Amino acid sequence: FTPDQNFLTVCGASRKDLSIFRAFVASYDARSGELARWWQFPLDDQVRSSFCYCANREGTRAAVMVGLKGPPGKTVWQIWDVEAGRLVATLPKEFLYVFTFTQDGKRVWGWDNLQRGGRLLGYDIDAGRVVQSTPLESRAGKPTLDPFGPRAAVWYPDEPSIAVYDIDSGKELWRVKRDPTITEPDNFRGIAFAPQGRLLISLDRLREYDAATGRLIRVLPVQPARAISVDPRGELLTLTSDRQNGTRVVNYRTGEVAFEHPVVNYH
Repeated sequence: FTPDQNFLTVCGASRKDLSIFRAFVASYDARSGELARWWQFPLDDQVRSSFCYCANREGTRAAVMVGLKGPPGKTVWQIWDVEAGRLVATLPKEFLYVFTFTQDGKRVWGWDNLQRGGRLLGYDIDAGRVVQSTPLESRAGKPTLDPFGPRAAVWYPDEPSIAVYDIDSGKELWRVKRDPTITEPDNFRGIAFAPQGRLLISLDRLREYDAATGRLIRVLPVQPARAISVDPRGELLTLTSDRQNGTRVVNYRTGEVAFEHPVVNYH
């Protein structure tokens, strides 16, 4: 959500007919669900495909994974100014994945290893360099950064569990186990940080924890989801489940649905 809570920013990739995938950033009215703005990655003779995995809160900057023509698997990560339509930065090659912007939009976070171990990497866009590196213990799914504090939640599919780290020191703060009979893909995104030091995790139900200590605060009156996000004021909650249930924007406190949007595909 944008900081003023008026718009929901969505990013991904679209493909028309048999053309290449092209990254996009779309802004929707948070109350009505109407499309307010659309940006699409420009076509280029050197580009094979492009996917947008995250944007900043205002929807003005986007992190795009660009597949280049030539050797299979050759990709680069780029930061784009959506409003100006220009390239801002190309990230170092050690970035294998970028998953979030910080609250002020000045840094992006990613990691350098999708198999065993690896590091969480923080990149300062204006300075043009990696400014933070935190090691991980084993194969990890997509980490979730706390935009309100120096924490990150990491999904470990092999255990399975979710661990919360202090990203300044690299210390594990706490961990919660997940029912091993509930299978989830490596890109499980049922984790979201919220204002006032809260962390939401979609387990058997959607549960709210104290992000610093792991104390369970409450079980929310909504069904669990594969992907969740919270607006900066902590008033609205976005839940993405599957093709049948689509995406719902609900009141964080009551669970009342504000609007629903269908999902064509989910990765």
